Amino acid sequence: MNLSGRTSALTLALALILALPACKKSTEADADKKKQTSASKDDGEKAEKEKPEEAEEKQQAVEEAPRQAPVPKAIDRSTKADSDATGKVVAKVGGIEITDIQVEKEMNRGGGIQNLSAGQQASRKRVVRELLVNQALIKVGAKNDGVEISDDELFAERERWVKEAGGEETFKAGLVARQLSEEEALDIMKATLLSRRLVQKRLPFEVDEEAIRAEYDKQKKDVKHGQKVRISEIFLPVIETAGEAMWDETMKQAEGILQEIKGGLDFAEAAKKYSKGPTAEKGGRRPALAGKKSGPKELFAPAFEMAVGDLYGPIRTKKGVYLAKVEEKIDSALGSIETQGVAIRKQLEMRSYDKNLKEVLEQLRKEFPVEYMD
Repeated sequence: MNLSGRTSALTLALALILALPACKKSTEADADKKKQTSASKDDGEKAEKEKPEEAEEKQQAVEEAPRQAPVPKAIDRSTKADSDATGKVVAKVGGIEITDIQVEKEMNRGGGIQNLSAGQQASRKRVVRELLVNQALIKVGAKNDGVEISDDELFAERERWVKEAGGEETFKAGLVARQLSEEEALDIMKATLLSRRLVQKRLPFEVDEEAIRAEYDKQKKDVKHGQKVRISEIFLPVIETAGEAMWDETMKQAEGILQEIKGGLDFAEAAKKYSKGPTAEKGGRRPALAGKKSGPKELFAPAFEMAVGDLYGPIRTKKGVYLAKVEEKIDSALGSIETQGVAIRKQLEMRSYDKNLKEVLEQLRKEFPVEYMD
């Protein structure tokens, strides 16, 4: 079964840490902290007993020692067997064996597996197996292509993930919540770095300024990021069962209010006086900007063709009659290219990476055929 086209096959592992939840410290974490405090105290008492010259020599040795990234050695979960059992091999990739125990362990991270139906569990098991297969393919391909990740690079990646999580404490709390050890988390980070570097080596891609500008222009035209308006309104409700006579009477009332406004009555004051809508107390001003798909369309659509300050209506909708005033218009909710350029570059780089990753995985499957045992 070939699921290498699924980007989720690699990103599923990353999601185990990237969405680190903020949670309270666990009992184990508190216990570890107490042990560390106790150990520090013992070390301090021991240092006081040392001779001054010995303490000075130790301090000098520490200062002269080369900087070492304080990161434990990453383990390779695609080859690591559980200590209590070897498990049944379900797939082999370039000499790397993947067992059912590894698959079950990955499936249970984060919990919730018990709430899935038998069919959903079977589907999830296949996806997780392919996750491990793809990780193994990346590892084998990286070794074959001479792609490596240094300890300093791994340390820097860990620092980045800690920053994104909101700090060391939140990061570690997230590991506990996801049932990941520090070593397993580092292994995921290393696999991610290897994947990026291998893809970039095999299928290089670069995002230039022209591509950023083209994507920016495209997003500006998108409804979500496109032109926005803000209006103030006066709403006169009409019950659903009302006849045409009631509608005619309400329309005439709205016409009369409009003439008062044109005669000098402030729109906001008119809204407070006549409007029966939720915005009446605020002078009819809508709190949010509206896009071209905002409803009711009869109310908002005309505003896009008018200038700020223009009045329009009466507008009949399903719920009643509106008078409106254009308060604000912006060309795009996207912002300027200067403020959005960095984010768009990242979007395009990720899009290129995802596309190229699928191709690289297909290449690797041909170079290192996967052997499935079931």
